[in-house]
Amino acid sequence: MSNGNQLKSSTMLSSSALYQRQLLDALVNGAAEREEILKVLLATPANDSSVGKGPSNDNAKGETRWQRLRENKEQMSVNDLAAGLKALGAADGTIDAALLGQQRKTPLQQQAFYKALQEGLTNVAKIKAELGALRDEAKKQKGYVSKAFNVFSRKRPLDAVLENVASFEQYCHKNGITFDEVSQQMVAGEKPKTVWDKVGDFRFLIAAAGGAVMGLGGVNVAAQIPVLAGVPGTFFAGLPYIAVPFMGLSIFRAFAEKNVSQEAETFARFGVMMLSGFLIGAGVVTLMAGMLPHLAVAGAGVAAVKVAAGAAGFSPFHYIMQVMAGGAIGSGLYKMAKEKVKPADERAAAWAKKSKLAKTFNMAALPFVNRFTAPAIVKAGQFAEKAAGFTDKAFGGYMNYVGAPAVFLMMSTTFSHGIGAVMGYAGYYATVFTGMAIGAAALAVVDYLYGARRLKDAKAIGTTLGTAFGTSSGIATMPTTKESLKVMGVPQKTRDSVVPLSANFNMLGTSLYLGTTVFAANAIFGHTMDLMHKVAVAAIVALHGYGAPGMPSSNLSLLAPVLGLTGLSNAAIQKVYDMVIPGDRILDMSQTAINVWGDMTIALGKHRREVRRRAKRIKKIRDKLKAGKKVEAATPSSATAQAAAVPGKQPAPKNAARPQGPA
Repeated sequence: MSNGNQLKSSTMLSSSALYQRQLLDALVNGAAEREEILKVLLATPANDSSVGKGPSNDNAKGETRWQRLRENKEQMSVNDLAAGLKALGAADGTIDAALLGQQRKTPLQQQAFYKALQEGLTNVAKIKAELGALRDEAKKQKGYVSKAFNVFSRKRPLDAVLENVASFEQYCHKNGITFDEVSQQMVAGEKPKTVWDKVGDFRFLIAAAGGAVMGLGGVNVAAQIPVLAGVPGTFFAGLPYIAVPFMGLSIFRAFAEKNVSQEAETFARFGVMMLSGFLIGAGVVTLMAGMLPHLAVAGAGVAAVKVAAGAAGFSPFHYIMQVMAGGAIGSGLYKMAKEKVKPADERAAAWAKKSKLAKTFNMAALPFVNRFTAPAIVKAGQFAEKAAGFTDKAFGGYMNYVGAPAVFLMMSTTFSHGIGAVMGYAGYYATVFTGMAIGAAALAVVDYLYGARRLKDAKAIGTTLGTAFGTSSGIATMPTTKESLKVMGVPQKTRDSVVPLSANFNMLGTSLYLGTTVFAANAIFGHTMDLMHKVAVAAIVALHGYGAPGMPSSNLSLLAPVLGLTGLSNAAIQKVYDMVIPGDRILDMSQTAINVWGDMTIALGKHRREVRRRAKRIKKIRDKLKAGKKVEAATPSSATAQAAAVPGKQPAPKNAARPQGPA
């Protein structure tokens, strides 16, 4: 998982010796009078009190500071740049950013930045404060302090950045920082990815493909190196102990800023999506019934019975519902406690805005949240927010260093047995994959309608599907899903609230896989389901989708009870398992990818609806302003809408820094 929120340390960046010369050439722009102005002005460093008082003494070699700057023997600071721009401005001089010849998105490639420096709308102290605010926010979102900041960087890394224009340009480029012309401040956007970053995005797909190639070549890596045989089991045994806290804390962090009741609409959409998957499965089987194999009921696979019975023993996944509910309840108590510790006037104002239902909940929680317990609950909530960031990092590391090798070994083992066993059931597999292809096409259309039409959106979806396909786990893919949705413009609140819920409750691929298999099994054995059986199967598939553990091959334990509802005999069910098991690895990987794609679609849809609601509020405010009506005082949620409603007034970008003064 790429550290999308972590700003890279200045001491890890290499400054370009050529960049300073290019910048000086752009300032001079071939004009001798401009060069003379800069020679005098830059004779001493701009942070020196003697700036503008004439040249300082030359060094022992007889070189002026201008010569040393031109030859990169001395660093030109951002203060020097600002002073030079002001001097050129007084002489009706400007700088053309296009003369720098680079296409990287940094403030030094933006004409607005030079204009702001020249006119004094921004300065080094303000820039330093803004960069510091962005850096602090990045570390806060990540939830931990990077070693790059703690061990390898200077005590004042931003000072080093601003002391050298080349370092400043590199730092902004590496961290995706640009200058916003509207708010006149530094803002953080998407960071450029290195080749290694791009390879890392598809690490699980690469691991899966590599294992398959090894297996088809007759090499079972786990069998050849016995010490590695236990890696997949270790991975999936440890996954619940990392994933469950990750999900609970993600829910806590999300609902600390949002009401649980607000997700009722999201759950309803989960149900609609899973019902759609079930219906797609039924339709595909009807159309492709002639391609399905004909199986004899005699005989049954012993392994299939063991798989259908499921594995006994404790697993944190058994308590995932309780953990997620605890996260939601805990976030509610945390919000109440934060209100309790506010000044009396603020508490009174907040109470007046609450609905009757909210007031009832607050009164019911008084035995738990009161003036005596509130401070301790606030501290516990703050600790939980920090822990959420830590689990983000721990989960990503676990998937990188344990998950990817496990995927490689599983695929190597699966394909080392050849593909002959799969070929006899080709008609069944073709039917299932056709259903999944239809489901994928439907998701692509819906995403397009939701506005995901850019190439970067397609790449983000592809990155996530590659991880989901490789891991066969929607839960394990959550970090990648969140990062991809961020690239697609979905805000963090929506990501944090929808993704953990979707990974456990939105199972489009699962309902499609189970639905297709159930209808195919009945068609294979010539068994016809009546309407009640179909309704019962649809309900149980949806419920299993809500409760699916999100682990590879979980469908094998869910398949038997669903098939039992249709009236098939035990012998027939066992035969279905004989058909499903050889190709379950690929089927499971594919249905997981569809599950995760459905998760992204739900998040995109929710974001789209929120944007539309905001647009309606803006239109309503504009209509009132045009009619000369009084607009009520803006709440924090409507302040942006009112700002956007006033012609010529634009709200500050959401990711803009809010400097608190020089650091």
